[in-house]
Amino acid sequence: MHADFVPLEREITADYREGEALPVVMHDGSRIVLRKLDAAYDPTNRITAAAQIQERMKAGVSDRLLFVESSQREFHEINGTPDLPLNSLSYETLSPGSTGLEKILARYR
Repeated sequence: MHADFVPLEREITADYREGEALPVVMHDGSRIVLRKLDAAYDPTNRITAAAQIQERMKAGVSDRLLFVESSQREFHEINGTPDLPLNSLSYETLSPGSTGLEKILARYR
C-alpha cells in the first residue's frame, strides 16, 4: 500500500438508524459493514465497552470502535501539529534542518 499519495475520490457517506447495519462499498471495491449503536451507549465507559466487545466477538464480529479515552490529550495537541494546512507552510518550517529534527525526535525518546 502506498501511503505517500492519496488519490482524490468522492466522499463516502452513510445514513442509517440506531441498531441497523449498513454495508458500504469502499473506493477500491472492498466492503465494510457499519453498525450504529443506540444513543444510550456511552463510549467513555471502559467496562461497558469491554462487555460490548466480548458480546460482539461471540457473535463473530470483532472489529469496532467502542471506547474513547476522554481524559487523554488530543493527537494534534500531543504532536504539536500546526493549525494551518501543511501545503501553506514554508520550506524552512517543514524542514527545520538536522538540529531542529534532533529536537523533534527527542520528544519521542
